[in-house]
Amino acid sequence: MKRISIFALLLTLAIFAFPVLAGSSGAGGGATAITARTVFCPIANQSAAAGATTQLTRNNAVAWEADAGIAQGIHATFQIPADYTSGNPTIRVRWSHATAQDGSAENVVYQATYQVVAAGDTLGAGTANTAVTVAVPASEAADIVSSTTLGTITGAVAGKMVMLKVIRLAADVGDTWVSTTFFSTVEIEYTSSL
Repeated sequence: MKRISIFALLLTLAIFAFPVLAGSSGAGGGATAITARTVFCPIANQSAAAGATTQLTRNNAVAWEADAGIAQGIHATFQIPADYTSGNPTIRVRWSHATAQDGSAENVVYQATYQVVAAGDTLGAGTANTAVTVAVPASEAADIVSSTTLGTITGAVAGKMVMLKVIRLAADVGDTWVSTTFFSTVEIEYTSSL
């Protein structure tokens, strides 16, 4: 009988104590893991007046074409996830270029503008992040996908919507790439409590 009682006691401890211990962080317990998570945003074209890209299929993948010499971009809207905890989420764009790099020093300039909104908020011009100049890797082949960070989003609150615009500032003096580029995805990395 004593052996059965000891076994029952150990089984009870295993069921009830270990989950508490697994989530504890010393006195007080209850700590949550902090991890980085990524949201991929659905992309939509800008209006023609604002510099529309051309949606097409390139190498069996949907892409949005931004021409050289003119500002063209895309829109993306997403909801800040419920597991968002704190900090400023990071905006990234994945893109590629139509032709091979010829070995000279050439750049592409991108910029992200965003608004964080909830029901009842007034829409405005948005917050423009600093334009980012990206060096096209020398002698890189066409259709190589690059990932570029375009700054962060301030004022993020779980449950609010972010309205995001990403533009290739091809008319900027810093954009020296004379070929087409393609937007593939826009992604947001944020700190999660899960």
